[in-house]
Amino acid sequence: MEGTVTGMARLLRTSCCLTVAAMALALCSCGGPPDSGEAGQSYVLPVYWHGGMWSFDDMRAGIAKKPVTRESNELIDRLVAGIPNASGGFRLILSSQRNSTADVEVVLLEEQDDFCCYRSERLDCMAWFCREALKAFDEAPSTIYMRAERRL
Repeated sequence: MEGTVTGMARLLRTSCCLTVAAMALALCSCGGPPDSGEAGQSYVLPVYWHGGMWSFDDMRAGIAKKPVTRESNELIDRLVAGIPNASGGFRLILSSQRNSTADVEVVLLEEQDDFCCYRSERLDCMAWFCREALKAFDEAPSTIYMRAERRL
């Protein structure tokens, strides 16, 4: 009986580890589906520094080294100021619903074909985000709650 219980415990532990690993992989993969959990619709965008711009890849959409914003890096620079080696990569979490984990709130000012202009009162700056970086949302949200985290 003891061997059966030990075997079942080992199987459960392995199953839990695989589930956690699968969830982590889903969170880290660019272009992953939005999450409709407690924070509302959210999206994880792996971002890195390339060619003088904060960029991202989405291999499923055929996007490589795409700048997140047009012209200015100021908003993201300020957002990642406390993340060591952010240029090597970090996770930008975008949510359309207010949540307690957000570092900054950005408000939509203007939409154009390829970009949406958002402003952060707290960071006192604005940025034009490319539509591909916002593709998890059906339409450009009037407000986005953003959080930057070290890459796992």
